[in-house]
Formats: sequence, structure tokens, C-alpha cells
Amino acid sequence: MAAPQFSLSELRPGRCARIVVTRLLRFWEARNAKKDGELMGSSLIQASVPVHRLNTFRELLREGAMYDLSGFDVSRSNNNFKLCDSVVAIWLNEFTKMVEVPAVANHIPTEMFRFRSVEQLMSLANTNVELPDIIGEVSDIRTTYNDHTQTTQRVMVNIRVDNDATVCVSVFYSVAELLHKRLEHGVVQPKVMVATNINPKFVGGRLYLNATSGAHFYFDNEVAESQRLFEEYLSYLSLF
Repeated sequence: MAAPQFSLSELRPGRCARIVVTRLLRFWEARNAKKDGELMGSSLIQASVPVHRLNTFRELLREGAMYDLSGFDVSRSNNNFKLCDSVVAIWLNEFTKMVEVPAVANHIPTEMFRFRSVEQLMSLANTNVELPDIIGEVSDIRTTYNDHTQTTQRVMVNIRVDNDATVCVSVFYSVAELLHKRLEHGVVQPKVMVATNINPKFVGGRLYLNATSGAHFYFDNEVAESQRLFEEYLSYLSLF
């Protein structure tokens, strides 16, 4: 008999012995910028792995894979830097069992974004309440290099979003290096970009969307959401 499925919103604080069928959307190493990049843990959207448990679970993590998850702890979600709208989060511990299962006959989506309008981003700026996602048409990409280290220091991407408003996505250091390498491998500049887990900030009266260590970037046809906007862009061009 198939295990009953529960969403995180149905769980209550405490140790959970039930099996939860989940899909791992994205994961990354979370580092504390205020403590010289000290490793804090690895975030799984609505789940976290304590740093001393990373070696236990690291080899099990595969983006897009589905898992039977049990024996984890449930807690109230943090009210700062929220990655999702769930009121609870889960923590993997020494009793957690994480078994990859086939994805057949299951409709858990492979992606889930929380896009915000410019007005919403402005209201979130400098609050550190949540780390939303953004989608828009790429209008300009600028890269700054560090001549001393021969690495990418910053990538600035201007994108047009709702009502033709333009916002700047700022990407720094190691994340900028990864983004720059992806852009270098492309034949042409992407037309549409999705950026996840960005932190809106007002600097000098202008809105900047700062990429965090957990930011992921998708272009043109890479995910369904960007593909729809990309096709709209191509349809618009075909009219001229």
C-alpha cells in the first residue's frame, strides 16, 4: 500500500514518525556572512540539515528526486529570510530516514516559484522577511572582474518585469562566478531569466535585488515559467 502523503502545512511541531513523500527542488550550502562565511547548514527549501549532519545526507541529495522522509523534527518556520509560505519547517536529524523513490504516478511539481511584483518587492525591501523569486525579460548584463584574483566579482542583470518596470539583480562573488560561467557557455544572451531567493534592498533610493548564496538562475526554455515568457517574447518579435 502506498504511503499516505502529507504536506508540511499538515505537520505539527515535534518529532515526526510518519512518512512524508517529498520532492527535492533545490539545495545549497547556507553560509553566515557575518561570521566569515561559516557554514550554517544545507537548505532544502522547507527543510534544513544541521552542519554536523551534512556528511550523512550530502550523497543522498539529488535535485528533482523524490524521497520517502521520516523521523525528522518539525518546527515553526523562521520569520526572517523565508523561503516559502509554509508556517512550519523540518530538520533532518540522526533518526531521519531518507529513501529515494520512483517519481511515477506522482504529481508533486518539479519546480515551485514565488514571484513578486515590483510593488511587492519594494514593500519587502530592507525588511529581511522573505527571499522571493523574480522573472522578467533580460535587457542588459554587466560583469565586473577582480584583476587581482582573476575571478568574477559581480554580475548585474537588468530585467523588465510587470508594467515594463526595470529592476537590477545583483550577484556577487562565488554565485557571480557560477552565473558568469553559465552565461559564457551560452551561444547568445538569454532573453528571459528566473532568479530565486533574492533579497530586495534599497540602495541610494534605487531598488536592487541581491542574490543570496541559495540563488538559482533559469533562462529561456529551462523551466515552464521562463519558457512561457520566452514564447511570448518570440511571438512579439514575429509581429515586426
